Amino acid sequence: MRVIRQSDVPRYTDYKKYKPLLRKDFFYRCAYCRHHERTFGQVASMSVDHFRPIKPFSHLEVAYENLYYCCCECNTYKSNKWPTQEQLDAGVCFVDVCEEEWEDHLEIRSDVTSGKTSIGNFTAEQVRLSRRKLTTRNRELRMKEFKIRSELGRVDRMRRRFGSGIDAETARDLNESEQILLADLSAVLSPEPLED
Repeated sequence: MRVIRQSDVPRYTDYKKYKPLLRKDFFYRCAYCRHHERTFGQVASMSVDHFRPIKPFSHLEVAYENLYYCCCECNTYKSNKWPTQEQLDAGVCFVDVCEEEWEDHLEIRSDVTSGKTSIGNFTAEQVRLSRRKLTTRNRELRMKEFKIRSELGRVDRMRRRFGSGIDAETARDLNESEQILLADLSAVLSPEPLED
């Protein structure tokens, strides 16, 4: 999902003040690993990254278009890294989720985040997107989703088995179970933002 930034933002002299706006722009997800802030349990586990590092881009320190919402882990690994001029000339850079789709360059396969393109490979390597903690989180989310979808399949099979002969109480129970499971699935795929 590509990030569409807000166009009318106040001007601050402290880049950290942009964090509430960035949260919304980035759908409460890290720009690099794409994990939702809820995964980390608190907004304090999320940070503001300078996409182009302050050194040598000091003129962009408080430029809203240069600020990205990301988890503290990814921010630590990305740090002040930036491709060399030679790499930039060869088309190698970080995935810019404000300009392109994350999924065009990166993928999660067997719970490991890796690059699909040279840009994705560079990003995955520099931000260490194959790190163990992230792989574990990817697996946990995949397993939660799998379990819920399996239960939804079971509810659907029960409905088909009963067919038109289903009694009202059983139909109500199946509908209730399905609604709970759909809410659980939504919480996994599109979690609600954390409270500030």
